[in-house]
Amino acid sequence: QLTSRTVLAEIADGTLPSGIRIIVEVSAYSGTGKGIHGQPAGKIELAMQPKPLITGIGNSFTGDGEGSGHRINFSMEISDYAELKSTQENTFTILYTLTDN
Repeated sequence: QLTSRTVLAEIADGTLPSGIRIIVEVSAYSGTGKGIHGQPAGKIELAMQPKPLITGIGNSFTGDGEGSGHRINFSMEISDYAELKSTQENTFTILYTLTDN
């Protein structure tokens, strides 16, 4: 029986400043590896609950060296200008989990 895997991401610790959103976008696989590298979910907004970044990962390897695999891009967006406040520092942790489906 074939098992696929999923990469999940979530904000596991800390909080984002009010009025800010963190968007994650995973690119399609690039490299010389073989196998089933999975399907990127597109743009997702990170939250305190896990969301899939890549689904349907099968038996595969990404290859060697820089540029092999899925590129993860982060962007920050202002979701509500009225909630923005000056702050010295704000820290949060992003947790990635690889799960069997």
